[in-house]
Amino acid sequence: CKFWSGIKAFHKTIDQLLGYLTWRDSKAAVISFVSNKELTPVLEVIEKETSGHSSFVKYQGKKKDGWFMFEFHLPGDPGRSVQLAVLVFHFP
Repeated sequence: CKFWSGIKAFHKTIDQLLGYLTWRDSKAAVISFVSNKELTPVLEVIEKETSGHSSFVKYQGKKKDGWFMFEFHLPGDPGRSVQLAVLVFHFP
C-alpha cells in the first residue's frame, strides 16, 4: 500500500514489491491511495506509463475503473512471470 506520488515513485513501488517475491509467487497487488483532487489523470498515467517499467511484460486490461491487471517478470528471471493487480482508491 502506498500513497500516489507520481509514476517514478510508482515504478519504485513495483521494484520494491517484485524484490520481495520468490519464484513460487505468481500473483501480487499494489494498492495505491490517491489524494489528488482529480483521479482520472492518475488512472490514465498508470494505464499508459506502467509499461515503462523494466520488468513489464504486458498490460492485461482494466477489470473496473481503478483496477488494472499487468504481467511482470521477476527481476533477473525473465522466464518467471507475476500477475500484478493495481488497485487505486481516491481519498481527496
